[in-house]
Amino acid sequence: MLIKIIQGTYGYRKSGKGAVTPKTPTDPPFEVSADEGKRLIELKVAEESKK
Repeated sequence: MLIKIIQGTYGYRKSGKGAVTPKTPTDPPFEVSADEGKRLIELKVAEESKK
């Protein structure tokens, strides 16, 4: 699922391993699992992106 952070900072870990990259509302949309995307959308910190 492609999401965009709309509030706060999300600690994104590419491929589930390695360094954590902070994602904020100024960052472009990025890919997460469907479950994680739904969780972040329900918390109102992200929205689904179509681009």
